Parts: sequence; C-alpha cells; structure tokens
Amino acid sequence: PPAPPPPAAAAAAAEAAAKDAERQKDAEKMFDGENHGQVPDAKARISMLTAKLLEVKAKSIQFEAEISDVNAALNIEGLDKGFFAAVQLREWRVAHAERMKVVARKALADATKAKGDWKIWEKRTEEREEGEDEDFAALRAKVVGELKALIAARDEADDKAQAVAKELEDMGPEDPEPEGPKDYKADDYRRKPEVPDELDGSVVEMYHSFGFESVKRNNLAYLSDDVIIFTVGNMTQILNLETKEQTYLPGIDGLGVGMVMVHPTREYFAVGEKGTNPNVYMYEYPSLRLMRVLSGGTEEVYSCGRFSPDGSKLATVGNYPDFMITIWDWDKESIVLRSKAFSQEVYDVSFSPTFPGYLYTSGTGHIRFWKMASTFTGLKLQGDIGRVGNVDLSHISG
Repeated sequence: PPAPPPPAAAAAAAEAAAKDAERQKDAEKMFDGENHGQVPDAKARISMLTAKLLEVKAKSIQFEAEISDVNAALNIEGLDKGFFAAVQLREWRVAHAERMKVVARKALADATKAKGDWKIWEKRTEEREEGEDEDFAALRAKVVGELKALIAARDEADDKAQAVAKELEDMGPEDPEPEGPKDYKADDYRRKPEVPDELDGSVVEMYHSFGFESVKRNNLAYLSDDVIIFTVGNMTQILNLETKEQTYLPGIDGLGVGMVMVHPTREYFAVGEKGTNPNVYMYEYPSLRLMRVLSGGTEEVYSCGRFSPDGSKLATVGNYPDFMITIWDWDKESIVLRSKAFSQEVYDVSFSPTFPGYLYTSGTGHIRFWKMASTFTGLKLQGDIGRVGNVDLSHISG
C-alpha cells in the first residue's frame, strides 16, 4: 500500500478541500440568491471603479518611488564633505523609495482583489440575462463552476494583498523627511536699515582696504600657505600674499566683526559678529559659500573662538555683558554646552590637543580650565580657576 502523506501535507490538503467546499457553497448561494439585477450590477460597477482607482494609485506610488530613487542617487551639494544633513536626507530617500515600492505592490494587490469582486458580480448578472432559455440545471452547474473559479482567484488576490500589508506593517512607521542641507543666503540674515536716512550696505562696494586690527588677539590665520584671513572693522578680509589680491566679506549683523577662526582642515572658517544677539557664520573655503548659521551664543559680541582638534566642535566666548562660553556641534547648528566663562573679558579659548573634552579660557586676571563632564543630570561644563603657587594672577592672553 502507498505510504501515507506527511502530517503537514495532509493538513494542507484538508485546508484546501475545506476552502474548495466553502467556495462551492458561496458560488451556489450567489446563483440561487435573489439579489440579482441592479444590486449585483451596482456592486460590480463599484468594484470596477475601485480597481481602476487603485491601479492609478499604484502607478502614482511607483512614480514617487522612482523619483525618490533618483533623488537619493543625486550628488547632493555638500554630501562629499560628509555633512550630516545631506547624508541623513539621502538615507531617508533610499528607505522611502523602498517603502513606496511596497506600498505600490499593496495598491496593485488591492486592485486585483477589487477586479475579482467586479468579475464575480458581473458574471452573476450576465449569466442570468443570457441564459434564461437554457436548461436550468446545466446553466446552474456552468455558472456555479465559473463563479467558484472567480472566487478562488479573488481569494488568492486577497491573500497576496494581506501578505504585502503584513510586509508593510513589519517595516514600522516611517520617520518624517529630514530637512537636508539648507540653502543659506547672507541677505536673509543681513541687518536692515533701522532709520529712513540710513543707507543700505549694498549701495557701496569696498575698493581697497589698508587696515588691520593689530590690537585684536588671534586676528590672523592661514587659509592656505599663501592666503591669510583677518578682520578689519565690519569686514572679514582674505589676502593672497603672492598676488596681493584682496577678497572682502562684509559683516551681516551690522555692527562689526568680533572674531574669525579657521577650521583645522582649512576648508571652512567661522566669523563671529557684533550686534544684537549676533550670529556665528560658517563659510566654506574657497567658494565662500555660507553654509551654517549658529545663533544664541552671546548677547552683543563674540570675542574669541576655536575649533576642536578633530574639527567637529567649535568653542566661542562672548564679551560684555554676558561673557558666555558656548560649545557648538557646528555642523548640526546646535549648542552642546554653555556656561559663564568669567566676570571679565576673555581673550582666548582653546581645546586640549591631547585630552578630548578638555579646554581652557584665559583673559583679564585669570586662566580657567574646563572639562566636559558626564554627571547624573547629563553632560556639564565644569571649570576651575588655575593658580601658580602664591603668584598673583595677571592678565593671560593665551
């Protein structure tokens, strides 16, 4: 005698037989039911329109997925520099495209199921009308068989739709689209004339500058071996030592420039300005493209600043009246830590080149050593005044 089928195969066969019997009953009820004519015809039309709508929706979603694919592949400006926002946007677009492809498959599966309902209702109506003079038993057997096949096709489409729905559910909720790299324009931040007779800075153009603020500390830095940068009045000036060519960046906040500091890679530089709640403006070099704006670091003027050795952080110190030290994650335009640096003017701030998380400030009658310390309430900026034996502290520039 033949070997009995495995338990799993026997269970699957039993389930298939039960479904077949259930479809047979449904088909017979559909044929024998009295809701034919207008009601099945109306339901068929609804199913047909639903199917068409879902197919259009699926096409739209497929196009959206293709657009997202192309956008994700684009060389977003600044992405080659590793900017966080550009990378984050690209990763989101890749994930969004994959999700949209699944959503499109779900819409197509729903459309197939709706088509199945449409064909079932259409078959009920058509066969009644066309077969009125035929042998009733033969007609019934024929239509029931066709209805049963249509029900099976509709159920198969429903199973696929549910499988895709489960796949979509397993993907979890989608994160909101990140903003991506901003398109900064200096004029959007530039101080506007406050009185009717005040001229806008755009009406004049710098022809040549002979100035250099030699009394300002840390006011000279190299952008390359033969290019230097410094501030003078309301200008940040870039000078090529070989060609003597001068390039000017006018101040944005309107009352002058407090400090300038070059990034360790020499690919960017920061300009801290003077004004009411002035900003720190991050520029790309040599394009001079404004790429970040840091707000909320001081009330009136930035006196000094310094990048961390790896370039990921920027420390700035404000002058009177607040004397606040601020540690920035400049790429994200966010404040990491801030504290009052001292009660008098601070001349310099610098990160430790060997101990991450340590830095110092120095100025009028003091030097202070700072530590970015983890406490039970979070990250804190802790500072201790430095002393050298019994020697009275003097002013310390750096």
